[in-house]
Amino acid sequence: MLSSTELASYVAARVLHDVASPLQALMLGGPSVLESAQELGDPMLTAQAGMLMQSVHDLEAKLKFLRYALGSQALSDGASDLSDMETVLRAAATASKVRLEWEIGAPGPGAQHMRVLLNMAGILLDPARNGLLHVSSAMTGSGQELRAEARGAAHSLKPDVLAVLEGRAPVDGWSGTAVQPYFTRLLAGESGLAVMHQRTAESVVLVARPV
Repeated sequence: MLSSTELASYVAARVLHDVASPLQALMLGGPSVLESAQELGDPMLTAQAGMLMQSVHDLEAKLKFLRYALGSQALSDGASDLSDMETVLRAAATASKVRLEWEIGAPGPGAQHMRVLLNMAGILLDPARNGLLHVSSAMTGSGQELRAEARGAAHSLKPDVLAVLEGRAPVDGWSGTAVQPYFTRLLAGESGLAVMHQRTAESVVLVARPV
């Protein structure tokens, strides 16, 4: 039978697939729209077509990232494809106006640990907006430690996110914002990790350590 996180991942995968299908039509037709606008010589229409294309590219980047973080793309007990995961996270960070620093060398954590790290990074994309997101992993005496740090204009977590990370119910009820940290805690627990948060004057940090 499926675990709760596997079930959630397959449900997410189905939803993401249905969203991605019409997106492909936009990706294929968008360049033609932009080219037509340029041929007409209308600056406003060209700018609007360019904005549309950029939005489509950003959406595609975020969907690919969610397929790894929440969906079934990375459901595996084996080694992770670090190159693919770095690529999808870097694209999602760029779409969120975040600069990514990736400090994970081969062979790196396994696939399940990497899903935990990707979800930690996903939680921090908003706090890192217009700033920096640094992700890393290190082998310690007790096992693999995962770390994600956001340095941005906000560099703080919403109260509901903090509540869920600390094992409490969100004050304003469950929402998409609160579900991801809960999913992350479940994934971490299944991988023998515990997720903790730290706040400094300049950043917010999520760390997953063996328990």
